[in-house]
Amino acid sequence: MEKVYPVGKIVGVLLSPALVIGSGLVVPQGAVGLDFNPPSGDVGRPASSIGGGTRGGSCTSNNPMGELRALMPLQNNIGRTTSQTPTLYWYVPKNTAKYGEFVVTDEQGNELYLEEELQVPAAGGLVKITIPATAQLEMGKEYKWQMSLVCDPEDRSTDEWDRGKLVTVTADENLQKALEAAGTDAIKQAEAYASAGIWQETLGSIIEMRQERQTEWTDLVEKVLKPVMQQHLNRENEARIENQKLSPEELAQWLEQVTLAIATSPLVELTAAN
Repeated sequence: MEKVYPVGKIVGVLLSPALVIGSGLVVPQGAVGLDFNPPSGDVGRPASSIGGGTRGGSCTSNNPMGELRALMPLQNNIGRTTSQTPTLYWYVPKNTAKYGEFVVTDEQGNELYLEEELQVPAAGGLVKITIPATAQLEMGKEYKWQMSLVCDPEDRSTDEWDRGKLVTVTADENLQKALEAAGTDAIKQAEAYASAGIWQETLGSIIEMRQERQTEWTDLVEKVLKPVMQQHLNRENEARIENQKLSPEELAQWLEQVTLAIATSPLVELTAAN
C-alpha cells in the first residue's frame, strides 16, 4: 500500500460567518480535525511532467488575483478518484473569456471527452464539470485533462489554460469498510476518502455542502488549497517582468484575497451555451 503524507486538517465544528474576518480565514480553536493524505507517489511527481502550468490569457491578464486554477491538493494538479464519472473543480478569476473548453484524453493522447463553448461566469468564482459515463473512464488508469478559457476564438494562442491528471483507483477494503460505516454522513465520507488519499471525493463531499458545513469547507481551503495557491501565485509573480513584480506584502495580500474568494464564492456547474 502506498505511503501517504498529511498536508492539512479538516475540522469538525460549525464556523460562524463572523469568524471569516479581515483578509484571512479564522478557524475556531478546539476543533476536531482529520488529515488529507496525498499518496507519496503523487507528491513526488514534478509538475512539468504533466504540464500543470497556465499561460497568462488576455482575458485575465489584468487581474492580479491569480489565474485559472484547479482545486487540487498539490501544485502538480494530480487528483485521485474512485469514480468513473468524477467531478472536477476550478477557481476562475474575473474574466472576459468568450467561453470555456474542457477536454479529457487517455495516456495515449486519444480524446475521450470534449465540451466546447462552456458558459464561464464573467465575475469569476468556483466552477465544476462532471465527466459523463460516455467518456468510458476505466479504473486503474491515468487521464489528462485541460480546462481552457477561450479569450479570442480567432486566436487560440491567447487561451488561458490549466492542465492536470486524474488517476482512477479502486477503493480498497479499508476504504470500503470506512464508507459503509459512514453511511450517508458526508463529513464521515470525506474523512474516509481523505485518509485514503482520494482527493476528488474528499473535496466533493465537502464543497457540495459548504453552506451547511462552513467550518469543514473553510478549513479545507485554509489548510490544503491555500498553500497550493501560494505556490502558484509565487510562480506567476516570478514570471512577471521586474517592474511589474509584486512585493512580498502585496503578494501576501493577494493570496489572502484569493483564498477568501475561493472560500466564499458560489459554485457554478459549467454547461454549454445553447
